[in-house]
Amino acid sequence: MRSLVRAALFVACASLASGCGSSDVQAPQKDDELLAGLVADTAEKCSAPAPAKEHFVTPPDKTALKRYAVLTFETAGRASIDGNTATIPVKVYDPQGKETGQVEWKFVKSSERWKLESAPLP
Repeated sequence: MRSLVRAALFVACASLASGCGSSDVQAPQKDDELLAGLVADTAEKCSAPAPAKEHFVTPPDKTALKRYAVLTFETAGRASIDGNTATIPVKVYDPQGKETGQVEWKFVKSSERWKLESAPLP
């Protein structure tokens, strides 16, 4: 009888540990989704030099970082991806939410991570 109880407990624990067959594994994001996320996160990443180093190939100087940090950015179209390089049209908004212009940003992929190579402002 004890062995039957142990076996039942083992099966119950194994089922719980495996998640009862559920699969919560997230599919990897597509490059265009990752790039759109980088565009949207630019102001936040420019709030300090450390995150900017991870966001840009060559981070802007402190004055430029302050300028990026108060703006809002959104993609204005689909990314054009060619191997390890990409370009995206980006809309730029001032702190009051008024669109100040549209520019094209360039990204490069290194070690499976996208970074901003060129992010002009209007």
